[in-house]
Amino acid sequence: MQTVISALVFAIGIAIVWPTMMGFVAERTPKTGALGLGLMAAAGSLAVGIVTTPLLGEIADRHLPDALAKTSVVSVANEVLAIQAPRTPQLIAAAQAVSTAPGALPAAPTGDLLRRAGAGEAGPAIAAKAQPLLDAGENHSGLLSFRYLVPFAFGFA
Repeated sequence: MQTVISALVFAIGIAIVWPTMMGFVAERTPKTGALGLGLMAAAGSLAVGIVTTPLLGEIADRHLPDALAKTSVVSVANEVLAIQAPRTPQLIAAAQAVSTAPGALPAAPTGDLLRRAGAGEAGPAIAAKAQPLLDAGENHSGLLSFRYLVPFAFGFA
């Protein structure tokens, strides 16, 4: 329900901002014509792509471990460290950082470990354990990142 409300607020913000922006260009600089409208649309799309997309990813990565049980992720990390199959240095570093982390799971190594293990870098057996954890964490963190950025769409309207 929260996601639907957030999407509604986002849609209202976009529905108000886009026509206002186009109307401003058409009324204030009528001689620019289609080129002016196109440049304004490109600037708006570029701003969304440069600002919003990386910010959504950063928030999602930061909150990825929040929905995960530390014991499950540490178990995957220990299995990665225990196997003798070829592993990438990045996977080993992430597994070591997660398995030796005191307190809460570190966000960046946890995401890196689960993404690499889920992709099969440590073999199919570990991928089968890592992928459900990654899916749960990304579902939770993706919703949170969207919830954080929705007020920006409404605030600029």
